[in-house]
Amino acid sequence: MILTTASVSGHRGNPHLGATAHAAAKGGVIAMSRQFAAEGASLGIRSNTISPGAVITPGLIAALTPEYRQQMEDLHPIGRAGRPEDIAYCALYLVSDEASWVTGADFVLDGGLSSIT
Repeated sequence: MILTTASVSGHRGNPHLGATAHAAAKGGVIAMSRQFAAEGASLGIRSNTISPGAVITPGLIAALTPEYRQQMEDLHPIGRAGRPEDIAYCALYLVSDEASWVTGADFVLDGGLSSIT
């Protein structure tokens, strides 16, 4: 099982980030994971990607004013930004036997933000 981490930036642009290289790299990670799935399937190798949106970590908290953090969280249909455990639970599923038929997939974990933007 190969599990890679990309980003929602690999799917869509953000005029406020100024992160062209980041977006290109994460798009490449998604494509690479799909290619691994195609090449590895006959060998019993599964490959999937997790593409998180904004996840509240100590580094992100330090970089945001409380007002901007609230604005960012309010954008999400689910009512909040992600938490590290949101990503961990998805990863746990993907590496488990319960996901034995899942390969070549990219899981966007962004609290529904990409469904409305």
